[in-house]
Amino acid sequence: MDDLHKNLKTAIALTTFIFFLEFAGGIIANSLALLSDAAHVFMDVVALILSYGALKISSRPSNRNVTFGYHRFEIFAALINGLTIIVIAIFIFYEAYSRIQAPPAVKGMEVLVIAIFGLMVNTWVALKLHGHHDLNIKGAYLHVIGDALASLAVIAGAVIIILTGNNTVDPVLSILIGLMLLYGAAKLVFGSVHILLEFAPRHVDADTLSKAVMEIDGVRGGS
Repeated sequence: MDDLHKNLKTAIALTTFIFFLEFAGGIIANSLALLSDAAHVFMDVVALILSYGALKISSRPSNRNVTFGYHRFEIFAALINGLTIIVIAIFIFYEAYSRIQAPPAVKGMEVLVIAIFGLMVNTWVALKLHGHHDLNIKGAYLHVIGDALASLAVIAGAVIIILTGNNTVDPVLSILIGLMLLYGAAKLVFGSVHILLEFAPRHVDADTLSKAVMEIDGVRGGS
């Protein structure tokens, strides 16, 4: 567990660095695709922080005022994160539409270098998180894999810009990354609301569970 805590803290630090690097690089290189990937990395940072926080909070005992413990703080933070990312995705779509109408010049080489560096960090983080059975860690791992794929797309786009000078590929890629953001954010929001409203878990059939409980010796009825 100590190694996992250490790996998570290192992953959070490196991923946060990549977020600021891609955000600044996107502005300098005038690349909406790189800025979109920075938003995707931001989701990774939040996912990693939530995973680390869940490990720390889960070790805290409940008390008479917090009888179910502190796990709902993680869910509430995830809900806020998801709603924020949806707003960012909508902004990306709006900006991409404007850029497709009049594609601005994009510094392809700067985009390529930053995206390759981001891919290297994502790969390292994924290797460190791979193989853990904790659901929170698995979720963070999937976030990182998704961002690695987005980085590959940005790298491909940068190569196309360098070789052909076609800057339209940049806003097109940003739309694809925005769709990935929107999909992930929607799942995060609906999943959080599902838990906060105390719906039955998706993998549990209430009728089957009720029938199984009724078959236990000593159980006479229920509602």
